[in-house]
Amino acid sequence: MGVKQYVKKVWRNNTNISEWTSWKSVTANADAVKNLMKGLGEISEPGGYQADSFEAMVKHYGLSEAVLKKRMKFHYIAAIFSLTLGLAAFGWFIYIAFFKGMFLSGLVAFSLSSLMFSYAFREHMFYFRIKQRKINCTIQEWLKGFFPSKRSS
Repeated sequence: MGVKQYVKKVWRNNTNISEWTSWKSVTANADAVKNLMKGLGEISEPGGYQADSFEAMVKHYGLSEAVLKKRMKFHYIAAIFSLTLGLAAFGWFIYIAFFKGMFLSGLVAFSLSSLMFSYAFREHMFYFRIKQRKINCTIQEWLKGFFPSKRSS
């Protein structure tokens, strides 16, 4: 009887594929992803105040010139700080990926530098919008304001 129970136990453990693959965890994770994806397809109407002009928005929210200057300064400092961290992370990426040969760690550093550069762009775009007194600025307008041409027409 001991041999029969041993063979039965070994056979059950070696042929139980659902336990090998942790099928319960796989199905639970698939359900979680399915529930997350349901929320992505729904488009909700934007709430809040929709202003036609910058002045109307300032008037609606009761902002003063001092508050606007303070926000401009905050966004500018945040953009410079983010740019500095992005440059440091990009330098770290070059050092770690090319001089040390650690490419996966370099990929993490590159991702961090990309994130910091995008955050710096976002903050500078906020600064630029307040400075230009426009609600919606395009990237072309930002580029023209950031890199002014020296040609005069």
